[in-house]
Amino acid sequence: MRERFFKTLAVVVLFVGVIFGNYFYIWRYHVVSLADRFSNAKRNIQELNEENDMYRKNIEPSLLHSAEDIKTARGLFFKPDPLLDFIYIVETLAKRNNLVHAIAAVPTADTTSSQISVTGSYQNIIRFLREIENDALLIRVQSVALQGSGKEMTANILIKLKSL
Repeated sequence: MRERFFKTLAVVVLFVGVIFGNYFYIWRYHVVSLADRFSNAKRNIQELNEENDMYRKNIEPSLLHSAEDIKTARGLFFKPDPLLDFIYIVETLAKRNNLVHAIAAVPTADTTSSQISVTGSYQNIIRFLREIENDALLIRVQSVALQGSGKEMTANILIKLKSL
């Protein structure tokens, strides 16, 4: 009986030793290495945040000031042209909303109406219309004709400029 007890005790001690050995092996070679990599990544993120903050404090204000200077100089040398602003706005908004665009009729001094055609998804066309109506250049959408189905649609838009 005593011999059996010591064999059982030895097996239990060996089993516990294997369990704790595996635990410490996993801890040392897996968990600690992952924790070190996590600490390094966290340190790198903090360094990038500090660099970003330094940029925002030192460089960004000078860039914004330079942009204001460019606008002032442009106003001194070039007369503002609402027609060019209109074309720029239409092209920028179409590109921003992933639309293929064409300006069929450009507003002139005689007429303030224009015909625009944009092709893309329904959601992008709606976003384009919302942005063009809310832009600084006073534009009023007079009519919209949608054609197509599925993913690709074409919208023919008749607009009127209020401030040409």
